[in-house]
Amino acid sequence: MNYKPYDTFTSGTAESVPLTPLASAGPANGTRFAVALLFVAVESAVDWDRIHENWEHVKERIKSEWDRLTEDDVEPLAGRREELLEKIHEVYGISREEADAQLHDWEREYRERQPVDVD
Repeated sequence: MNYKPYDTFTSGTAESVPLTPLASAGPANGTRFAVALLFVAVESAVDWDRIHENWEHVKERIKSEWDRLTEDDVEPLAGRREELLEKIHEVYGISREEADAQLHDWEREYRERQPVDVD
């Protein structure tokens, strides 16, 4: 993979963070890169506990997104991401990586549609 000396990550209201690949980064930059990756993982995480709690509503969105999934396929999953990923992989006959990419896209869209909690 060819990297520019610095790639920039920007998300929401977060400030831009210059990133360098770990292979060519020194100790300080490597740490910054690892912290930024952790931030991306946390930032992009969907609260699957919340999905589990609202499964009756969310499963309809899932069946709408993956219309080959039946009620019998979806009901027992009860908000468990890994089981949903496996079911998409199995029913659609696609690779786990493709199923994961599709699920990740759905998670991003789902997260964007959720109301923002204001304390």
